[in-house]
Amino acid sequence: LNSRTSKSEIRNLRVALRELKRLSAAIQLSQETSSTASIYYRKALKAKLIRGRSINSMVAASVYLAARKHNFAIVIKDLEEVSATSRKVIARCMRVYMQELNIKPQPTSPDSMLDRLASKLEITPNTRKEALTILREVRSRKLDMGKSPMSIAAAAIYLACLRTGERRTQQMVAEAALTT
Repeated sequence: LNSRTSKSEIRNLRVALRELKRLSAAIQLSQETSSTASIYYRKALKAKLIRGRSINSMVAASVYLAARKHNFAIVIKDLEEVSATSRKVIARCMRVYMQELNIKPQPTSPDSMLDRLASKLEITPNTRKEALTILREVRSRKLDMGKSPMSIAAAAIYLACLRTGERRTQQMVAEAALTT
């Protein structure tokens, strides 16, 4: 009876917050980042941007934008894996948020991606330190302009592994980075 009498916005928000909670748990977001994503979604709902778009895709886009705001190392491929939405649709919804609600996400830094990859690949602290040195050199020469932060971090880790003698193949690094 309650579901029949409540307003559609309230039903929409109930479904969206359930999906947001599921996505946050799946990619291990902090409470602060989850609440920012919730605020973004509520603003979009109030501005009537959800109409005609999938709730799941708009939630995924809000999660991605909130993660970028809080410098959480994430790529759209991560969201694509845990949500039932394609990268293309998530990116389209992100553009809606950015244009209509004037949300400007911070560029993702390869440093945050480096920590994530290093823990996935179980790299030693010595190799991690070498990878950071490589990243600083790349940034000082401005070789990272226009490149994917995840790819830059993966390349730095691979080169650091070669320098320190730690055995990691290109394929292992590429699979951890979700890139080629």
